[in-house]
Order: sequence, then C-alpha cells, then structure tokens
Amino acid sequence: MNSGQWDISLKPHNPSPNNTAARINDASQDGEYTLGETAVLYQVVEGNGANLVATIACVEHYSEHIQVTILGSQSSEGPWTPVWQPFDISDCGFRDWGATVSAEIQLPQAWAYYQFQIVGRFVEWNGGIKVTNVSLSVQ
Repeated sequence: MNSGQWDISLKPHNPSPNNTAARINDASQDGEYTLGETAVLYQVVEGNGANLVATIACVEHYSEHIQVTILGSQSSEGPWTPVWQPFDISDCGFRDWGATVSAEIQLPQAWAYYQFQIVGRFVEWNGGIKVTNVSLSVQ
C-alpha cells in the first residue's frame, strides 16, 4: 500500500535486478511528494514465525527522516503492534546508493502477519528518497 506520494523509478543505475526502485521526490523532479509530509509505503506478509530477516538498499538526498518498521498482528487487517525497527536513515547512502543491508532478529513471539513499513520525509526542495531490494523473510 502507498500513501500516494511514492512512485516508481526505472533507471539503469538502480541496484535491483530489473532496475526499479520506489521513490519520493518533489514536483520539480516529476515526483508526487508534497514537501514536509510523511510518505508511507507498506506490504503485509504472512508470518507464523518469530525469526525475521529484512533487507533494503536506499539512497537519500536532504532527507529528514527514513525509518523501516516491522509491525505484527494476528489479523491481516490489524491492529498492528511495532515489533522491530531494523533500518533508518543511517543505512542509506547520501546521493549515491548504499549497499543492500540486512538485519535479523528473533522476536519473543510469532505473529500471524507482519507489515514491512517504510516511512520517509524531506523538507528541502530537490530532496529525495529511493528504496529497492526490500524483503522480509519469516522463519
């Protein structure tokens, strides 16, 4: 699901197998983002495991906030409980793609469903955020 401010980037230098990435950037760069607003992108996956492995590659330019949060629920519709924050702005490259990073955690309990949520915001014009190679593995 998309808050409406993320769109697609298709460029040869995006470090994914099909050169795609999700991005937020301002209208001067043909984006849909409204300066200073929080943009949310998320995917719900089936769980039933407590060992999680997450990956992401990201790049940012004058961003104020980037946070990846994993939430758990016993229903695909929620309510959602934050269970882990594996990545933040420090994991992103500035103006250039950072490496794909991964993190792993053993949660104290398994959830039936997990939500992989990416939140981004920037407050400078010509700012931007891109993410790719996003995954969540439940074991």
